[in-house]
Amino acid sequence: MPLINFPGCTNRGGSPFLPPGVSRCEVQGLLNRREADVFTFNVAPATDSSRPYRVLIMLRTVDGDAQLGLSVPQNNVTDPIPDQVGTQIYGTEITTEVIIEVPWGILSQNPGTYIISISQAHRRVLYTLQVMTPFDDVVLAEPDLSAIKDLHKACCDDSNATSSFCTEYLPAAIAPQHSADDDLCRMTPMMCDENGHLIQLAIAQAGLICQTGLPASFGQLEFLETIDLAFNDLNMAITDMGKIIAQLPALQNAFLRYTGLSGPLSDDCDLIKSKNLTRLSISGNNITGSLPDCYLKDETLEELYLSQTGLRGPLPDVVPPGSPLRLLYAINYIQPDRVGFTGPLPASLFSSASLTYLDLANHKFSGGIPAMNNNMRLLNLSMNTLDGQIEGTFPASLETLDLAFNQLQGSLPAGIDQLANLTLFNVESNRLGGSLPQALPDGLLVFDVSNNQFTGSPPSTLPAALHFFNAGHNQLTGSLPAVSNPSLLVTYQLYDNNLSGTLPLSLVNGSAPALMFVDLHGNQLSGRLDGSSGSSSTGRKMLQDGSTGAVWGTMGLGYLDLSNNSFTGPIPASLGNLTDLVIMDVSNNQLSGSLEPFADLLTTSASDVERPDLLWLNVSNNQLSGSIPNSLQYAPMMDPSRVGTMSRRGQLPPRILDLSNNSFSGPFPTWLPTQSALVARACGQLCRVDVDV
Repeated sequence: MPLINFPGCTNRGGSPFLPPGVSRCEVQGLLNRREADVFTFNVAPATDSSRPYRVLIMLRTVDGDAQLGLSVPQNNVTDPIPDQVGTQIYGTEITTEVIIEVPWGILSQNPGTYIISISQAHRRVLYTLQVMTPFDDVVLAEPDLSAIKDLHKACCDDSNATSSFCTEYLPAAIAPQHSADDDLCRMTPMMCDENGHLIQLAIAQAGLICQTGLPASFGQLEFLETIDLAFNDLNMAITDMGKIIAQLPALQNAFLRYTGLSGPLSDDCDLIKSKNLTRLSISGNNITGSLPDCYLKDETLEELYLSQTGLRGPLPDVVPPGSPLRLLYAINYIQPDRVGFTGPLPASLFSSASLTYLDLANHKFSGGIPAMNNNMRLLNLSMNTLDGQIEGTFPASLETLDLAFNQLQGSLPAGIDQLANLTLFNVESNRLGGSLPQALPDGLLVFDVSNNQFTGSPPSTLPAALHFFNAGHNQLTGSLPAVSNPSLLVTYQLYDNNLSGTLPLSLVNGSAPALMFVDLHGNQLSGRLDGSSGSSSTGRKMLQDGSTGAVWGTMGLGYLDLSNNSFTGPIPASLGNLTDLVIMDVSNNQLSGSLEPFADLLTTSASDVERPDLLWLNVSNNQLSGSIPNSLQYAPMMDPSRVGTMSRRGQLPPRILDLSNNSFSGPFPTWLPTQSALVARACGQLCRVDVDV
């Protein structure tokens, strides 16, 4: 889509070309996964009278990353200009900003159509695209130059300064006879208007250490629209910063996170006095006291960042119906002494139609969750003390819901299966009950309802896109969910329930090649470990270990816990071929037959490069018979050379070989005490070694 169709991106003459001197060309949009938004702008051919300028393209994303790309018209086939990719300027707890600069040397030699692409979002993201075309011959004017000189004097102590901004760039920019190339107006991502007044001052992580705070002369930057001082040490009271900010009538964006501000917020609300302010971040500062009402009643503020500040007390329930606030991020510290906000969640905040992103994790909110507006996309209330119910229904726009580690009661609202945009659903560790949805949205990536009181059956089939599924420690009955073929599933957990039936063949046969973690302990599952029911079926091919089900083909599996069930039959030999398997617990079942086929494959089938990782093997309390395989002396957990080294999963679990309470017969394996002693000696203090027969 041509940029000139958007406000602020063209001049009044109706020219098809992107004009120089543009500072307010802005487009907002919503980018879906695996999609791309494309914008174009035209550059006019250069003439002898053309005034040099450059193009700055800035992409700001909320709740995820996206790639910014630029294709330049190829007017010189012998020396083509490669496509450009944006460079990240900064990132906050939810936002990221990247930039591409196109200098006059490229613009003047390559007139024509330039193509901007926004793509490769890993999740649905809100973005703001800003295109600016500042003139190259503009130099910083007064009183802005004086303010920058005061900044250097106050915050770049010559004896302590170590950053290149303080020691090189800033001294060059304020030198009396400095060149245009050294001027602050040319220092990307700074931006000046055509009269040399700062419009954008972005000096995050510049190494500033102010002895007495930001100089008062910063209040003279009357044309400033964006100020980013993040991750500098301003060493000043937040009320003093407010007095400076209040003097900046054009200010739209104030990013003051982690800047050494301290003290309570003033009831005068100086920080938001500008009638143009839309974004304010004061996260990571030592702010005390409560949040004044005005911050949630403001008529222009769209994004407010208050994470890790020390603010406490009730969150004011004063959001007006027409509030423009679309994002509130106030994630508290995890430390117990950082109480954060308390009391009930403000109903007016949840019902505000503009609010789409709300993160209030790690506070001490209590009560229930008010009904949400119809536009909410992200809601994170995890690690609070909420003890009421979830009111209303989930909006169709919902993409991320995290209510984990509260004390919520009642049941889940109906219609979860209809949330087409949902990617994360986490209500872990609450007191929720009732039934689970019998189908999950196709695009869901994470589903965690563990440690609750849900009853009924789990979903019958998991969607192909799902990565993480955990319904452990509930009161579920019925059968295990089937796995789609193919599936992207990585984690499959339904431990400590009352589930029955057999293992789904789709879980065993490699339908989920990325599967790494399976925990089904503490159920009433039966049948064989290969997914068969235990009775022979006509036409089924018998495997070498005597089973009639599937060969375990999940080659990336690292953790398998099937303990405390009622599985029967032999341990499939194919489990010994899973070279990434680190922990395998099949104890407390009714398994029978010989352990030899599994043990032989475990110790002989892998190459030197792909040695098995199995360091924890528990087959205790079963009905295994025959002799203890001699090949186990070569198993990974009995190999002294493996002790003290990490597995390929980066783990260092105890070395466990538990064969106890079975029906093994034959001579005692004399290698067992000798090999155990060698392993224990090699292990030293690094790990525990338990061998039980």
